[in-house]
Amino acid sequence: MPSSYAAMLMQHHAWAVERLLETAALLPPAQLETNVLSHGGLLSTLRHVADVDQSWGRALLAGLGHDVEPVAAEVMDEQLAELASLRAFWLPEVARLVDVAGALSPADLDRDVQPSWKRQPYKAWQVLTHISNHRAEHGNQLGWQLTALGHSPGELGFMGFVDLVRRGEV
Repeated sequence: MPSSYAAMLMQHHAWAVERLLETAALLPPAQLETNVLSHGGLLSTLRHVADVDQSWGRALLAGLGHDVEPVAAEVMDEQLAELASLRAFWLPEVARLVDVAGALSPADLDRDVQPSWKRQPYKAWQVLTHISNHRAEHGNQLGWQLTALGHSPGELGFMGFVDLVRRGEV
């Protein structure tokens, strides 16, 4: 995976997360809690994606020699119970992923990362791909539900993002 691809992958990820959060903020709190998605309501599914971002992202940082610890799922559930607090926590986590991905060399991308909850290591590029793909999977669910509630986040696909970048709109 070229370093430039890793950087753009995380830029796309950050852009899609921001779009989902902005769109979710248009809903009344009761609609955020409607239990219709794989992880419950919109808010709990967003919290799940944020948890995966921070846990895998912090495992990546630790694998690259940074001193970080993942945030426990219980803390995510208790302290990030509202959309505003989730947004305040998640956006800096995503920005850090963008910064880290942009600074990785090809050798860094091929380094082993050993998450504490896994038995085997993963390459840094595999971790970044997992973070992006996981958000895409749940982002589709979130997008469909937001659209059903009258607030579409719009196109969230990678190539649509690339087109926006080329036009200078992102």
